[in-house]
Amino acid sequence: MKNQVLHIRDNVKRRPSASRDNFVPDEKFIEICRKIAKTPKYQYQLLQIVVDLDPDVLVETQKIGLDTKKKSLLTHTKLRNHPKLQM
Repeated sequence: MKNQVLHIRDNVKRRPSASRDNFVPDEKFIEICRKIAKTPKYQYQLLQIVVDLDPDVLVETQKIGLDTKKKSLLTHTKLRNHPKLQM
């Protein structure tokens, strides 16, 4: 599980603000988003959780059964760099 999280996290790259204006999404990405059948906002929240949470914290949140809303709270800017506090 932790290896999967690290793999996803490594493949998701943050883009500088200048490149956001010129962003053209890949057709495969659009197709995958449509197949997920969730709103773009919810998909963004899920990606934010995977990217911003430490893999150990993410595994722990899944073990105790935290819902998406509570996991999202752990991605707050003041907590992102403090996995011990997140735990």
